[in-house]
Amino acid sequence: MGEPEPEGVVDLREVECPEGYVLVLAHLNERDEGDVVEFQLAGGATIADLPYFLRVGGHELLKVRPLGGGKFAFVVRRGPEKSHGA
Repeated sequence: MGEPEPEGVVDLREVECPEGYVLVLAHLNERDEGDVVEFQLAGGATIADLPYFLRVGGHELLKVRPLGGGKFAFVVRRGPEKSHGA
């Protein structure tokens, strides 16, 4: 069984940090649990911090691949809803 194909691509390559990971998390919150999305992002703090914020949010980072020019694609599976008390 291969890697799941993203159900959509969100191009955030021109977005500055910290707005990049804020937009990633906001977009994931609009998706259904289990949805797979590719986020294209510029380098910098967003690239360094995103894996942590995904993990804390309960999402799964499936793959990271370079796009060239210091930009990367993150393939993410949307995690389950978290209760506010968790």
